[in-house]
Amino acid sequence: MKSHFDLNKKHILFHVFGILSLLGAVSLMAITFFSITVHGYCLTVEDNLAVRWFEAGVAGYAVVYFLYIVSYVLPRVFPKRRK
Repeated sequence: MKSHFDLNKKHILFHVFGILSLLGAVSLMAITFFSITVHGYCLTVEDNLAVRWFEAGVAGYAVVYFLYIVSYVLPRVFPKRRK
């Protein structure tokens, strides 16, 4: 009998990479807001095209993972109340 928490390796990697990409986005926002509060602005320049594509891919994956969490996991954790 399978438990509700039995996950295969693909699901574990999906959640690990998803959580890491969301944490990376949050930490980048914190660094950006800290820079803005200290200096009044935030200036970043990236000339490497491969790094920009990688960052765009990670951001896209984070959006997909966030939508998955919002649409699939949260309704199971917090079900609608019946009247």
